Amino acid sequence: MRDCGARETRFLHGAETMSQVTFAEPGELGLTFKSGELVEVIDVRPGSQGDRLGVQKGWLIERVNDRPMDSRSRTFKDVTAALKDPSRPLRIQFALQSFGVDSWETLQGGWL
Repeated sequence: MRDCGARETRFLHGAETMSQVTFAEPGELGLTFKSGELVEVIDVRPGSQGDRLGVQKGWLIERVNDRPMDSRSRTFKDVTAALKDPSRPLRIQFALQSFGVDSWETLQGGWL
């Protein structure tokens, strides 16, 4: 099995707050996104790169390849274009919604 990438997680007071996932393999990420105020992962296809790297439903996209993906600087179209970029590695920084990041300003997306 090829190395599909890596995941780095940060914690605050014992709780996960952020996870940076590096997708190394070309092709689909195996993630579905919800449109709206935030770019939120709403589904992770079993066996996909996203699944193997531990991406979870409810995570919010904060940065793609070190570029901020907030609603002040990016449209939904910008976010999906960044996620569809075929070059690898593709680094996505997720904020974990369970930690109360609802107030963070980011976008929401479609199927990739």
